[in-house]
Amino acid sequence: MKYLNSEPTQLSVSRIITKAFLAFLLSTLMLQTAQATTPTLVWNNSNFEQLIGAKNVNVDGWLYDVYFVEGTCDFLWAGCDGNRFLFKDSTHATSASQALLDQVLIDVAPHIAPDSVPQLVFGIENPVLGGILTPFGNNIHSGDVIAQVAVNKFITEPDYLTDTMHDPLWDSTTSTTSVWAMWSVPEPSTFVLFAAGLASLGFVRRYKKA
Repeated sequence: MKYLNSEPTQLSVSRIITKAFLAFLLSTLMLQTAQATTPTLVWNNSNFEQLIGAKNVNVDGWLYDVYFVEGTCDFLWAGCDGNRFLFKDSTHATSASQALLDQVLIDVAPHIAPDSVPQLVFGIENPVLGGILTPFGNNIHSGDVIAQVAVNKFITEPDYLTDTMHDPLWDSTTSTTSVWAMWSVPEPSTFVLFAAGLASLGFVRRYKKA
């Protein structure tokens, strides 16, 4: 009498379950990304006195956190090392700066107006003009830091992008119109890490059975 081997059937079921779980994980990631397309503005206190940054800023389809910081490039990026800049070319730095103007420096009714009032941004003391600098490289001859600037102007004045160069020891605290943008990649949520761990276990089990 011949007996049917149930192992191939069990393996097929395991593959179906694993594929279904991965599809669920992918859909969850897409949902989280869609929900995070509106950045969360970060203020220094509950009175919305100064905007110090934003979380989940969409730059070319990827989400980043940004904080506005004061000081020298030499101090903030360990010797103003271009390898430490998150964005390493003009194209991506321009996209990041445009994202600041489109998603972060916007007026939110009824009381929050970082677009109309530039000095609501941390580091900006000028009520008419503010520039947020995103560094992306160094001049090969002088070593100066090259940055893309999101220029935020008062009320009806149009905002715009430009670029600038500064000595690595130039201190933004000496300017009433400039502040650095320090970008970072946000940490994945606890759920995503947990789900990724379960998916890894599923692959290990499949491999052992195979």
